[in-house]
Amino acid sequence: MDALNFVENRQDDMCRPTIMLNMLDVSKVDKSKINNRFYDFLEIPLVTPQRDDEKFIQEQTFCFLADQVADNFNDVYPQSQDLYLIVDDNDGERKYYIGADVQIEDWDGVSTEPSIKEISLTVKEEATVELALLKVINPEQFLLKYTRCQLAQRPEIENRFGFYNDCIDKQGTYRSTWISNDCKTGILGNIENVKDENSKIHFQPIGA
Repeated sequence: MDALNFVENRQDDMCRPTIMLNMLDVSKVDKSKINNRFYDFLEIPLVTPQRDDEKFIQEQTFCFLADQVADNFNDVYPQSQDLYLIVDDNDGERKYYIGADVQIEDWDGVSTEPSIKEISLTVKEEATVELALLKVINPEQFLLKYTRCQLAQRPEIENRFGFYNDCIDKQGTYRSTWISNDCKTGILGNIENVKDENSKIHFQPIGA
């Protein structure tokens, strides 16, 4: 199992998926739960993983949550083991939970019991959630920051230059400037059509 793909909550003996941008399905969030970046118990569905090790982590998390609401695991009705992340600002400070809607079968039939667990996100995970939510509240700003993050990880820039500025012009071209620590050299990074995934990145060195 790849240790980078899960986080262990040692205090509660719980492992959970690491929160990454590609697993947050913000297209399904309830926008009525968002008010000027205040999140009222906002649920973000987690995308079903494809890799076996990631599926195992999801199953372990679901089992943990199911155990909170089921007297016996045999009472859990066969179902998809979908999870969601909750972002909530109601207590005066932001809190995060991981949850699942668990179907329980008893003498009265099948009922759905929500089960949640408060979790502590890493600094990187918090930044990931903020970026994902920006896609909902300000798509253009999300595109700018997302593109900036992608360029920052390119070998032409990473560990060589620091971010200086960027923008998306009226023609939809992404333009960015990156400079060295001594401010003597730098590089320009442009994408002609930033909304086209097939549009290539062009780099141009500047300075000495």
